[in-house]
Amino acid sequence: LHGLRRLYSNPALAPTQRIDIGFAYAGALEAAGDYERAFEVFSAANIAKHATLHWDARAVSALVDDILAAFPRIDAVDSNRGSGVAFLVGMPRSGSTLAEQIIAAHPSATAGGETGFVAEILQAESSRRGVRFPYWVDKATDADWARLGNAYLARIEAAKGDAVLCTDKTLTNWQTLGAIRRML
Repeated sequence: LHGLRRLYSNPALAPTQRIDIGFAYAGALEAAGDYERAFEVFSAANIAKHATLHWDARAVSALVDDILAAFPRIDAVDSNRGSGVAFLVGMPRSGSTLAEQIIAAHPSATAGGETGFVAEILQAESSRRGVRFPYWVDKATDADWARLGNAYLARIEAAKGDAVLCTDKTLTNWQTLGAIRRML
């Protein structure tokens, strides 16, 4: 506790370090029963963290609109690619963990957790193309989507193991459902 206090008081800390150490110090104070001081440090760390966040609701809404426009209609594809993956899509605290646990209780299924694989693959493709997702979607061919889908499946295989079905409950997958459908 004393070491964390000294570290937290160090004026040479970068702001991000002070935030991280502040949360650790406040947690230690709380565990030690010093609730008043813990609250003060938690409050300071939260205020400092909030100052680093830059939320632009209009920009996010515009991006979601652009993603929706990039996938206006996706025809059914005659493919079994991805049939061993169940995507659980929801918002934080919406029950996705419980749904995953229920599915994974089946002997042929396993919980993949929040893999982040779809976002990683789409980001890599965006970097390769030099254009941010979804602004390259209209240029992607069926072969491109199959390649991206196969890249996803190669990554999920490690989590899947011997199971027939593996879940992926990455919460941000709601933003990429059109791409997931094209990939798989």
